[in-house]
Amino acid sequence: MASQYTPYAPIGALTSDNVCGVEQRTGHAFGRDYRYYVATCKDGAEYRLRSVTSVLGVLNKEALIQWAVDQSMDYIRERVDYDADGVARFTQPDMEALLREARMAHYRTKTEAAELGTIAHDYVEAFIRTGQEQDMAGQDPRVANCYDLFRRWWDQAGLSVIQTELMVYHAPLGYAGQLDFLAADKDGQPVLVDWKTSKAVYWNYSLQVVAYAKALREMGRGTVSAMRIVRIGREDADFEVREIPRSDWKRLGQLFEACIPLSDAFRDAEREYKKSRRKAADVAA
Repeated sequence: MASQYTPYAPIGALTSDNVCGVEQRTGHAFGRDYRYYVATCKDGAEYRLRSVTSVLGVLNKEALIQWAVDQSMDYIRERVDYDADGVARFTQPDMEALLREARMAHYRTKTEAAELGTIAHDYVEAFIRTGQEQDMAGQDPRVANCYDLFRRWWDQAGLSVIQTELMVYHAPLGYAGQLDFLAADKDGQPVLVDWKTSKAVYWNYSLQVVAYAKALREMGRGTVSAMRIVRIGREDADFEVREIPRSDWKRLGQLFEACIPLSDAFRDAEREYKKSRRKAADVAA
């Protein structure tokens, strides 16, 4: 079994003809498990494939950064008490403790939120997987409303399920990923649907979906007729459908490809940095 140090496939090193299979494996680092993809070639050689999400990790997510800053500011604002003169006084230990807690406010918000969107997504996914209507009795009204909006959209869209949670890969570009939902429209043409539980449909989501479509085509599964992002708000269970215009597909595909070597460069630089730090620590010891 390949370890987490299986070498990454250089861009252009693999072809769909010399790869006989791709599988998802589990590694463990920093106290948590993670998943990664490995391609096995016909000669038995194994190469690690980049995940679509890790490639896109090089992009600056301004909205996410601002949200994290806002969470820290709100945490401090809610815990500062002012005296009659409008002055807040802290001892240094109290201030340091408050700042330490504020640094993790965004993480607590993310993990402790009601996660209504996740609940709604589970109901939607259960319907898609089984084809059976879901019982929303006793559920939070926002979740029930989200499910109702989804059902109306589903009936209007006229889609039928081809496959869910489908692993796809692009051998020449050396990446893989798992798309949420492949459907067929009324004419039997494939439609790629990606689910998101987030506050908005961010522009980089389109890059991810187009990357999946490129992989499908490279695998010989044909060209999709449409790509759609379905968003279910994490905290408010809001429902939104965004279609990626066909006129943008080529440009978005080129942008994703441009991210791959940049992602490789960042990964290699980080590895070299950690190696130098370990070497320096060994010398100091």
